[in-house]
Amino acid sequence: MLRRSYLYMYALCLMLATLFVIQTAHSEMSISVNSSLDSFSQDLEGMHLKLEKLDAAWQLSPFGDGKLNVDKVRAKRLIITFKNQPKSAGDNALPERIKLPFAVSIREAEVAELLLISGDQTYQLNQVRFALDADTQTIHIKQLRANTPWGETHLRLDVNTLKPFALSGEASLKQSTGEVPFDVLTQFSGDLNHLNFASMGMLVKQDGKFAFYQQSQQTVAPAALVEVNGQLDLTGDYPLAVRANINQLNPERLGNLPAAMLNFDVDLQGTLLPNANVDIVFKSRDSLWQKQPFIATGKFSIAAEKIRDFNLEATLGNNHLKANGILNEMASRIEWQANLMDISKLGQGYYGSLLADGVVEGTVKDLFAAEKNQFSVQLKLAGEKLIFPQGLKIAQLNGQATMMPEANGTVTADFKANGLQYGQYPQLDGLITVAGTKLKHKINISAVGKRMQLNSLLEGGIREKQWQGLLQHFTYADGYPVQLIQPANLKFGLSSLSTDNVQLQLTKGRAFIDQLTIDQQTFATSGRLENIALIDLPKERLHLPDTLQGEATFSGKWDLHSKDQLNGQLNFWKETGDLSLAGHDGAQRPLGLETAALDIAITNNETVLSTQLKGRNIGNAALRFATTLAKTDAGYALHAEAPLSVNGTAQLHTLAWLPLPTSLMDATLDGKLDLLVNGQGSLRAPNLSGSVIAKNLQFMLPSEGVALTDGLLEAQFEKDQLTIQKASWQGGDGFVETSGLLRLEKGKPVINLAWNAKDFTVISRADRLLVLSGKGNTDLTDNILSISGNFTVNRGLAELANEDTPVLGDDVIVLGQPEALPERALQILLNGLRISLGDEFRLRGRGLDAELAGALTFTGLTQYRPHTEGSIQITKGTYMAYGQVLTIERGIFNFNGTVDNPGVNVRAMRNSKPVNAGVEITGSAQLPATKLVSDPSVSDSEKLSWLVLGHGMDQTTKNDYGLLSLAAGAILSQGQSVPLQTQIAHAAGLDELSFSGGDANSASLVFGKRLTSRLYLSYVKSISGLLDVARLTYNVTSRWSLRAEAGTESAVDVLYTFSFK
Repeated sequence: MLRRSYLYMYALCLMLATLFVIQTAHSEMSISVNSSLDSFSQDLEGMHLKLEKLDAAWQLSPFGDGKLNVDKVRAKRLIITFKNQPKSAGDNALPERIKLPFAVSIREAEVAELLLISGDQTYQLNQVRFALDADTQTIHIKQLRANTPWGETHLRLDVNTLKPFALSGEASLKQSTGEVPFDVLTQFSGDLNHLNFASMGMLVKQDGKFAFYQQSQQTVAPAALVEVNGQLDLTGDYPLAVRANINQLNPERLGNLPAAMLNFDVDLQGTLLPNANVDIVFKSRDSLWQKQPFIATGKFSIAAEKIRDFNLEATLGNNHLKANGILNEMASRIEWQANLMDISKLGQGYYGSLLADGVVEGTVKDLFAAEKNQFSVQLKLAGEKLIFPQGLKIAQLNGQATMMPEANGTVTADFKANGLQYGQYPQLDGLITVAGTKLKHKINISAVGKRMQLNSLLEGGIREKQWQGLLQHFTYADGYPVQLIQPANLKFGLSSLSTDNVQLQLTKGRAFIDQLTIDQQTFATSGRLENIALIDLPKERLHLPDTLQGEATFSGKWDLHSKDQLNGQLNFWKETGDLSLAGHDGAQRPLGLETAALDIAITNNETVLSTQLKGRNIGNAALRFATTLAKTDAGYALHAEAPLSVNGTAQLHTLAWLPLPTSLMDATLDGKLDLLVNGQGSLRAPNLSGSVIAKNLQFMLPSEGVALTDGLLEAQFEKDQLTIQKASWQGGDGFVETSGLLRLEKGKPVINLAWNAKDFTVISRADRLLVLSGKGNTDLTDNILSISGNFTVNRGLAELANEDTPVLGDDVIVLGQPEALPERALQILLNGLRISLGDEFRLRGRGLDAELAGALTFTGLTQYRPHTEGSIQITKGTYMAYGQVLTIERGIFNFNGTVDNPGVNVRAMRNSKPVNAGVEITGSAQLPATKLVSDPSVSDSEKLSWLVLGHGMDQTTKNDYGLLSLAAGAILSQGQSVPLQTQIAHAAGLDELSFSGGDANSASLVFGKRLTSRLYLSYVKSISGLLDVARLTYNVTSRWSLRAEAGTESAVDVLYTFSFK
């Protein structure tokens, strides 16, 4: 092609020179001429020129500088036809020089249409414009511009007129439309025997398309930098050598891909004549994927647009991918294997392992036209504990598939997924089977869960690069059944789906999908709903209250279509019947629905939503909301900057029908509401006006003991905020009231509220009570909720729950579970919040019954254990342990640090006579010091006996020693209890009597007696009864011993003991 460029230029110069020589042959002075030529033809070596409709303005000085100055030259068409001439090997001879009869300067030249014809190939260039200066030494082409089939090209070129025609210059090619826009600049040097070229660019994704631009165009962050250098010999078979470096390839900038930084080196060696025959080798360099080293190598050869000797290997951690094979017309085969032992390294949200392998065989007639090729495919895969983004989980996945190439070739597949779960939906097991031929087969899809079952059957085949057939059967049941009434047409491909006339039967109503078409460019759907009843709707997913009942039916229709913009409408309305609310007494309260409608109209993305609600008992409501949708890669979205227009009114007599969060399923909300709102602006910055008045508000949450009544709300919309003038609730015999504002600031909520409570019952239940008085403030800014104030507990009760249920410790790691990726939670800042316990606060549970007093002040974020100051006193209380009631004589907890480590000073006595024994605890909660005390003072064993048994050691029987040892280990710390347990053991005639274990599940008593110097007998009895073992240990040497066990665990062990010093 480059050699042809030289011939084009050479032919053009000869044509111009010939024309001007003919017109000036008889002149002997400076000549200025305006001329035109209808047609001109000229045969040159290897080519034929034909010029049509030529107009020129030129000047020639034969006896001056002898230079031809062309001011303007225009031609309608230039046709260059290359002659097919036999060429012997090595016949790449160039002329010795380009001979011009005189110097030429062309200021402006234009060819409307340039046709290049070679054999059966024709290339058309339009609007070719250039300027040219040429003399006997150099041809200088300036500012050549042309529209080509590949884009707009610009060329600057300097060529020496002597063989081998040294040259230098640069060319650019630009195309702003198409699937892959580009703007490439290439610099070249050398001569017409050896051409050197170099180019630099960057890969980007802009407006949803991949594009390749010059690096100087930094309007968007590059996804990769590309540098290419090469040499092309314009002799023989045109040898070619190219070196490409792909640097800083960042997949995140190409779409929804994981973070990575990749670098590749690519080498290409080969020839271009008579057909392209090249070898390509590439390998990664200093590459990371998800901060893990990534290694990839590959090589393949291309000959006559066919790939041969294909080989690829990639490694990421302990994940490996291999592929090799050959693609040609006669016999193509690709074998591949993916051993992905830890797919978490592939990207965020992926977990588990996946093994897959397969073989692709067939013929390749055209590498770039898949429809002309025929393949057979074999696939096997197996995965375990798989987790994918967006919440898809599969405990176990197994499958295999085969497909033969012919139209009647066999197609089989069997894929099974156990423990399949999406998001919070119930877990199920799925199965997909395929049997038949490519043109005619059956696809069975089934899934079974704890409460659901799905079955479907598809019959059809692969035609015109997509699956076409019928959806013969479909049933879905999970309490809200759906069943296909009659077979429906279905087509789908890799990026397309279409169906029509789908009729679905619900429990009572029906759904009709008249049309559904999805592909890369368009989306269209239309259909209708008929007689949809409440029993057709999944209440838990729509968060409808359980108290909502009735026989009302609803109908609807939709018609949506999209290409560049979304258009269409959706309508939903009440057809017949009424809904009612069930009260706590079981009585039904009809809503008296007269009108319930929802309408959405979309015109070129401009969306208007209108709702209307009217009922004798529920009241009236109407809303009109207008905005504009934005097209995204995923479809259409509502952006924060979208325009806003809203008008709404409501006069509601009840709020009991409003949906509540799933965490409040047993809650009820009721009251009356009057609403008026108008607004303009944007979603991020609305300009609102209007008012909200609510009366007789009630909120009940029986499970938590919450009962709020006589609620009142008076508020005003002002620009982008809601100003609460007054809001109050009645709780018990008291109330709480608040005022302040709520607004959106840069899309985030901002709240400023002042609170006042008096004898307000927050919670009232058998095991808990909280009645508050006081004042405070809450401020929410930038996801931090600040709470300040001074509150007093008028009455309070807290009952400690039992801790019998075992839980996993914080340091336990469950294998196979993904690392938790919590969303950013609301942070709570206690800003000098003071809580006084008042005079009636009681703490009860786990043997404790105490009345508390005192006050605490909290400062800091709750997630970091806020700083706490103050003191809590036990004014009166008892503690029950080992069947005895201890009176708490002193109980003081002083706080001056974190809330979980107060100073402790507690004294609890049994009040027995004549020895009053008890326990005294001092120090801190995290490092307490416990000791036995008595009045009068006696030994520790006597104190323990009087504390636990109510009498001294002289009255203790052998049956009491186990209880005393257990009490010693439980009451005292382990280090303090050992001497006391030794005293008790000796009193019982044993060598060992000890207590081990840290809780009720692991606690056990150990009794031991040495029979001889080598033989030791012990008995272990757990408190929970799970362990009951007798052990006999015989010491053979100082290190070797033999141990036999009998009981709940029986064994004989040989033990070897060693120590580190």
